[in-house]
Amino acid sequence: MRQVSQFTNRKIVILSYDAPVWQAARAMNDRDIGSIIVGDQKGHIIGIVTDRDIACYFSSEDPLLFKTPLSEIMTADPVTIHESADIDLAIKMMVEFGIRRVPVVRPFNGGLRCSGIITLDDLIANKMITDIQAAELIKTQIRRQMTPGAFVRSQKSEERSEARKDESEFRFNKKMADQLGVPSELAGEIAGFLLSHVVRRLHFASAADLVAQLPKRIQDRLLDLPAGPDRSISADKMIQGLTEKFSLNADLARATVKKFFETFQDVIGHSEIMHVASQLP
Repeated sequence: MRQVSQFTNRKIVILSYDAPVWQAARAMNDRDIGSIIVGDQKGHIIGIVTDRDIACYFSSEDPLLFKTPLSEIMTADPVTIHESADIDLAIKMMVEFGIRRVPVVRPFNGGLRCSGIITLDDLIANKMITDIQAAELIKTQIRRQMTPGAFVRSQKSEERSEARKDESEFRFNKKMADQLGVPSELAGEIAGFLLSHVVRRLHFASAADLVAQLPKRIQDRLLDLPAGPDRSISADKMIQGLTEKFSLNADLARATVKKFFETFQDVIGHSEIMHVASQLP
């Protein structure tokens, strides 16, 4: 029986709920970790803050935000697992809730104290989770991020949300159209075709991180692709697919693939495109 206890007594950072955000950001950077635990005055776990929480919070450049207490950005009452539980239960919880990190806890002074943390990276590194389970976990996480908040939105709010999705996809297709020299609708079809190949070629975790950076409507079309990596996909296969699906000659198809990746770099950034390129043949 594989127990969660093997992930206890590890390096975890626990900060007070009134600690400033900058302290959590520095701790994550110094320790090279992706989350910190938030505790109350008795040492009980009351929340968790991830690197993504901080990145989203600092979409504004207001320097005063660095002094914001962690209690304002943390996920309160996070999903936890007792250190005597089985790994399979931890995996089930992670897949069900779409979370990559689960604090490991033990009873302490009338509450729960964090004694470790189990992460998706841990499970992958130790070969404790199947590719299918990990892919489902990541899909659930992205879909949860696409629909934040467990509440019923008004019709007007829903309409605004749909309009923003339309606008985001339009801007993406327009950027592709300008570079590829084709109408926006066709550019969207070509980009979707090439993206589907890239996503299937990547390791599922890298693919999920890539998909999360794309417009919401495009995300939804890519989430149900089979988990990668599909080693049969190559640049030549993409070029051949363009010639067959869009009736392009080989030279034009090759140039289209090149322009697509050049434009895609502007969308996701140089470092991310280099990470993607490193996994392509």
